[in-house]
Amino acid sequence: MRKWVVLYPFLSILVLLWIEQGIEVTYIWKTLAKIILFVIVPLLYVRSTKSDFLNRQQVKTKHFIPAFFLGFFVLLTILIAFIVFQDIIDLAALKTDLETRVGVTASVFPFVA
Repeated sequence: MRKWVVLYPFLSILVLLWIEQGIEVTYIWKTLAKIILFVIVPLLYVRSTKSDFLNRQQVKTKHFIPAFFLGFFVLLTILIAFIVFQDIIDLAALKTDLETRVGVTASVFPFVA
């Protein structure tokens, strides 16, 4: 396995951190960068190496069960954390921050969510 394949996620996160903290672009540009870094580039890599990584004939239903339960556990953890900490979460300040700093308004929020 090539070294850069292992380092790529970390480098991508550093690039996203720079985009978020360094150049302060709007939310749409951040989302576009995430799509490029985490969807398009990996798909181009898989396609160029002729890897059978995405070969659907090898995927078994039993492999989805652990992933489903892990995803459900993560969702449950987030919901429980919100319920536990809801008294100290300032939703009004969060809304203001999303609108002013990030540029997410009520009309755009369903697409962002």
